[in-house]
Amino acid sequence: MYSTRFPVLLTLLAFGLVACGDDPSQRLERATSAYAAGNDALASIELRNLLQREPDNVEARLLLGRVALRQGDVSEAVTQLSRAQALGASAEQFALPLADALIRQNRADEALDVLDEIEGAERNTVSWLLAQANALVSQRRLVAAADALERAAGLAPEDPDVMLARARLAAVRNEQDRAETLVDRVIDQHGNRADAHHLRAELHLAAGNSAAAAAALQRALALYATESVSSAELSAFAQLVQIQLGSADREGLEKTRDQLRGRAPSSTIALYVSAASDHLAGDYADASRTLQELLAASESVQFLLLAGANHLALNALGQAEQVLQRALSLEPGQVGATRLLAETRRRQGRPDAALQLLRGLPVAGEDSGLLLQMGGLALDADQPRDAVVHLEEANRLSPGTPAVQLQLARAYLALDRTDEAVEMFRGPFGSEAQGAVETAVRLLTGAASGQDPEAAAARAESTLAEAAQDAERIMGVALYHQALGATDRSRQLLRRSLEVDEAFNPARVALAAIAMSQGEAGQARSLFSEALVREPDNRQALLGLSQVALAEGTLEEASELLSRAVSREPGNAVVRMAQLRVEAQRGDTERMLAAANSAAEAIPADPDILTFRGLVRLASGDGEGALADLARAAEIAPRADRLHNLGQAQAAAGRVDEARANLERALDLDARRPTTLRLLAQLERQRGETTAARRLARRLQSLEPESAAGYHEEALTREAERAWPEAARFYREAFERESTVERALAYFRARGAAGGPEPQILLQRWLAQAPDDIPARLVLAQHHLSLGDAPGVVREYTAIIERDPDNVVALNNIAWQLGELGEYSRALDYGRRAVD
Repeated sequence: MYSTRFPVLLTLLAFGLVACGDDPSQRLERATSAYAAGNDALASIELRNLLQREPDNVEARLLLGRVALRQGDVSEAVTQLSRAQALGASAEQFALPLADALIRQNRADEALDVLDEIEGAERNTVSWLLAQANALVSQRRLVAAADALERAAGLAPEDPDVMLARARLAAVRNEQDRAETLVDRVIDQHGNRADAHHLRAELHLAAGNSAAAAAALQRALALYATESVSSAELSAFAQLVQIQLGSADREGLEKTRDQLRGRAPSSTIALYVSAASDHLAGDYADASRTLQELLAASESVQFLLLAGANHLALNALGQAEQVLQRALSLEPGQVGATRLLAETRRRQGRPDAALQLLRGLPVAGEDSGLLLQMGGLALDADQPRDAVVHLEEANRLSPGTPAVQLQLARAYLALDRTDEAVEMFRGPFGSEAQGAVETAVRLLTGAASGQDPEAAAARAESTLAEAAQDAERIMGVALYHQALGATDRSRQLLRRSLEVDEAFNPARVALAAIAMSQGEAGQARSLFSEALVREPDNRQALLGLSQVALAEGTLEEASELLSRAVSREPGNAVVRMAQLRVEAQRGDTERMLAAANSAAEAIPADPDILTFRGLVRLASGDGEGALADLARAAEIAPRADRLHNLGQAQAAAGRVDEARANLERALDLDARRPTTLRLLAQLERQRGETTAARRLARRLQSLEPESAAGYHEEALTREAERAWPEAARFYREAFERESTVERALAYFRARGAAGGPEPQILLQRWLAQAPDDIPARLVLAQHHLSLGDAPGVVREYTAIIERDPDNVVALNNIAWQLGELGEYSRALDYGRRAVD
């Protein structure tokens, strides 16, 4: 019965549907109403049914193009709007949405051509000017874009679209304050604009305030949810997910996953969130299945990174290496992919190869997390001296971080510096954890002395069996495992320690520190806060919670926590340095100097505090005070970075011989310091010692072959020697690694002096990526003039005038050149504009 009635029912339903809406004009009317109501799915169905019967219906093509554009299907939008154009739609009907779609496809040149099809008064409308500005920004023609937006603002100064476009341009120009002011005005006047809250979130992200960005994205998503799903909404979801992943916010991520299931269940971002949630929950097999589906749809770096991390969690090292290599092929030097690949190499038993990967990162010496990873790898590679260098620098950058201090203690033990190791272990946990420290040191001393790994592991398990109800000794075994990189086992034992004695705060602080090192800011905040409830003056909990606040972008909270810590222990150097680094992030020189003076008064002989104050004094113009502080710091504890800082200050003060001596001492202590090599090469070149300068430049090239710095230094030295062909060659080598206008101009100068052909080639490449660089265009125009290339001269001056219509030099020169070519009418026009 079912099998015979069901086809009949389908037939009747189909007949009913056709019968109730077969008239094309009715379909168009319903589609228009659905589009106006934000129901893009219904509008799309009506329009596609209509076009099956009337494929040349211009109105339907136009509306379907707009629907596709709002849904984020840019390719379909271009197809439909271009078809409408071919069918005879007027420019006023298709040009603006088609230009928008082309811009989103990075086809700004074509977008401008389309906009030019609109003529007359329609070109002086806010909509047309906004579209033109968007295309110009896409081409990085920022001066011309600003001009278009000024004209739009003149027509409608309070139009929210105009204000948001001006805010976006300000953000591109790194004018953060201006961008924020404009967006906040839109939010104050038009609080229900999802795109305004979305842009505010992006500005928060640019300022490093991820907590505020997340809140703004949630507001934007609540407003986007009142309309059909759009590409902008999916972009907001993607940004929120990245913030939640960065802080390991499992609860927030699960809420976002539920939102996406209701809004866009089949989108790639929904699949990504599902995989990320499973990964954070430890459901690696489920995450792997989802990731396979995701990567089949879109092979982005973001998705590949998660796949790599998940393969690592499953210990599928070959697959992890494959996907991470793919990520790096798409985005060379990507820090997250490089770090994950280094961890893969470590697990493959290749710590040397892992170290080599990390040393190639330009931020390797400035990121405490990277330095911690490098220190652990150096220990695995049996290079304890290198490990100490990396870990001491990490400890300087992030003082009081337990993960760093544990690894540094391990490195000290490997060098038989037992007293320093014990002190380093004790630092994060205080006297309350003395038994834990003694247990960890005893176990690690055995491991560092060449004890068989299996015997060392058995010794740790024996200690655990003996200490079944001793929270301190259990924690000591946990610290031993953590120092060896067995984080999961360490966590397990720290939880056991708290089960034995819930009031044992050092284990709670250690557990929070692990959460923080794993990027689990929410869990870390909860544990540090609980530790402070039990012990309000706990230094490590105050320091740890301040690090959580910094990770979340809340500088005020971090500053308040560290002020509490300082008031309780004014003579603690770790606490003081943590406070000084927060003040440095806030960027107020007076506050930095006041905090540094207070710290130096409390601890007058601490080399790190003296160094910090010396650098602040140097930046504020107090050269003598800076030299005194930096010299004292280097005298108390000579170290490569301190000697470099002293040498830099001496060079700035004109004390070149002293500077050279201290920089050479720095290199004796650490031969792999690119900043020191660069500065010493500059000093040697200034003294006329070009052979020594070249030798230092070559060392820099060998140390950092992918960096431009060593090649640029050799080019400058060759230029000082007036060896023009070699200077040009090294300027080009530097430009290929990092393109800048200074290198393009230097190559132009050196190549010209050498008499080589096409000295302008790098200038042309630079202008292709920075077309608004007017001074560079002026140089290129003069070059064409020197060659007698009149069309080239006119082309460059025309490009300048397009970007800066009132540029008198360009107006005068193009007028003269056109006069030489006999184009007197155009020459006269430009001449009048120059005079006006």
